[in-house]
Amino acid sequence: MLRLCIQKLCVHLEKDVKDLNNAIAELVEEGLAPRVATMLDIVRVTGNEAVHPGTMNLNDDEATVSRLFLLVNLIADELLTRPRELEAAWQSIPPEKREAIANRKPRKSKIMKEDDGGG
Repeated sequence: MLRLCIQKLCVHLEKDVKDLNNAIAELVEEGLAPRVATMLDIVRVTGNEAVHPGTMNLNDDEATVSRLFLLVNLIADELLTRPRELEAAWQSIPPEKREAIANRKPRKSKIMKEDDGGG
């Protein structure tokens, strides 16, 4: 059932879920953090092992189920909650400040300046 949750999440993210592995790969290509991809894969693989056509394994131990619930919650937080919270915070900044930020030239960090010295 938790595998189905991440499948539905991928639908929400507008991914084709005929092959969940490919949907995750597409998210990775779009910049999904590797740790989130790993969490998705853990739930996907564990779910694949538990459900086969016409059968369902109801023998998962409590620790596995708890771990998978935790992962699904972390995934949802990372892919749904945090982006919405960031967007709300961004919108709270006055429009002229957002525009100034969007138009600023990138600055090199101190580390990059040290590296530019060639030595």
